[in-house]
Amino acid sequence: MNEKKQEFDSVHMDKTETLHNANRISCQHCQRTKSVWIIISIIAILLIIIIPVTIISMQKRNVSEISTVAMTAIETSTIALTYTVTTSVTSKQTSMIASTSTVTTTVTSEKMSTTKKITLNSKTKWKQNGITIAGGNGKGNQLDQFDNPFGLYIDDDDNQTMYIADMNNDRVIEWKQGASNGTVVAGKNGMDNRTDQLTRPTGVVIDKKNNALTICDRGNKRVVRWFRDQNKHPQVIIPNISCTCLTINENGDLYVSDSQTNAIRRWREGEINGVEVTGVIKEGTGISLNHGPGSVFVDSDQSIYVSYPSNQNVMKWIKDAKKSISVANRHNESQKNPKFVRIPSGIFVDHLGSIYVCESSDHHVMRWLKDAPEGTVVVGGNGKGNQSNQLANPWSIYFDRIGSLYVLDKGNRRVQKFDIDVE
Repeated sequence: MNEKKQEFDSVHMDKTETLHNANRISCQHCQRTKSVWIIISIIAILLIIIIPVTIISMQKRNVSEISTVAMTAIETSTIALTYTVTTSVTSKQTSMIASTSTVTTTVTSEKMSTTKKITLNSKTKWKQNGITIAGGNGKGNQLDQFDNPFGLYIDDDDNQTMYIADMNNDRVIEWKQGASNGTVVAGKNGMDNRTDQLTRPTGVVIDKKNNALTICDRGNKRVVRWFRDQNKHPQVIIPNISCTCLTINENGDLYVSDSQTNAIRRWREGEINGVEVTGVIKEGTGISLNHGPGSVFVDSDQSIYVSYPSNQNVMKWIKDAKKSISVANRHNESQKNPKFVRIPSGIFVDHLGSIYVCESSDHHVMRWLKDAPEGTVVVGGNGKGNQSNQLANPWSIYFDRIGSLYVLDKGNRRVQKFDIDVE
């Protein structure tokens, strides 16, 4: 009996111990599980705190970087535009600045509106080594060549795009700044007298009001309008006129030379016959000073300047005046003299009344200050040649709004650009 009781007690103790061990193991498992959940909870809380902080920090850094880029762009723009004012900017530089950022484009636009124009004065000088920006590849009819280029116009509203009357190729070429060749924009269809053809064009200007090129179609004795919108057909606007040169003023009035009458006529929009604004003036010798107009220029006061290559003279007609005055001439010089003109061709007059003259026979460009008895050479003057500091029979000149001087170097079949010398 005692043995059974001892056996029962032993079994009971074993079961109790086993149950106790199981409970202890279960408690340990619960504690481990609880610890794991506590760790997970801590990690989750840390992530909830760290992630937003990290995002905010990155956003601040990005804003800082954007601000830095913007400020860099503004500084780059300002520096580049300062350079533009004193010299010039190529199309490549402009596109690089514009593509830096939106901020740069905006600042560039604002700066250009306040510094887009430089005023020339009596002390302005130009670098003596020009840059060939169109042509210079010999005589020919390819898109990078000219054959007797005669007229030049610069469109300041279109990044100084050039328009050249390429006379012997019976066409007008548009040449973008920085381009290696031009594009035919008028006279694509050979030499003849249809409205879509040209014959020996000698001059070209841009009519802003009609968004068109106005061309002196000398071989066909007419003035024609070629719209820049290629869907519009060309028009003959002045028939039966032996034009050699033309210009247009800020009001859109057109001034055209007539070699039959040796006078300049003005056409306003809608006029049929135009008005003669210069006449044939003779001195005591009876020699006409108005024979063979070479170039015409109209200033802001509507005074008219005309060069006469055959008579070695540049004449001025003040608005409504009946008589002209000589403002640049040979001055009875029998010998070659760089202070006077011999065969004046292209002319340009600045706001001070200084006259810039292409001296074709002496291969340079002169400046005659207002009322000065003689002129001075501003570019060229190093003999006839094709080097960067030489010209050969320059025929037409133009200034852009930042003061760069463009010379149609006819003998070298090229356009040379001379930047202002700021030193």
